[in-house]
Amino acid sequence: MGKIKKKNQKEGNENDRGYLNWNIEMDRALAAVLIQLLNSGNKTDGGWKPIAYSTATEAMRMQFPHISITKDNIKNRLKVWKIHYAFITDMLRQSGFTWDYTRNTISFTDENVWKTYVEANPGANLIMQHFYRQTLVQLSIVIRLLKIGMT
Repeated sequence: MGKIKKKNQKEGNENDRGYLNWNIEMDRALAAVLIQLLNSGNKTDGGWKPIAYSTATEAMRMQFPHISITKDNIKNRLKVWKIHYAFITDMLRQSGFTWDYTRNTISFTDENVWKTYVEANPGANLIMQHFYRQTLVQLSIVIRLLKIGMT
């Protein structure tokens, strides 16, 4: 079962409100499961089939038996990924931002480009801090999954 999150507790546990704090290993595992489910035809234009959520939930529980992962946790993680993807694609449409294929991250021509963007989009700063903290491998997984149809 998941543990109640206390101050400074590591990611990958539930906090006292029942939210699950995802870590890079969990993101990678979920992405891998969802890609398998997508390739197996468990996603339609309308979204994931119910069996996809139950299969993903069970696969995550088997891989992370110490954490209580629910269908809602998975649905919420997909929502977070969509938000991240929206910021990333928006940044890449702006002048001064490019994709660095070597590091799998967004780069910008100078600090003023970033400062201007964050002033107009305050949530971007938190998202980019999250990506840098989690080594950005997740970002390429998320983008790949979103490009092939995550909803």
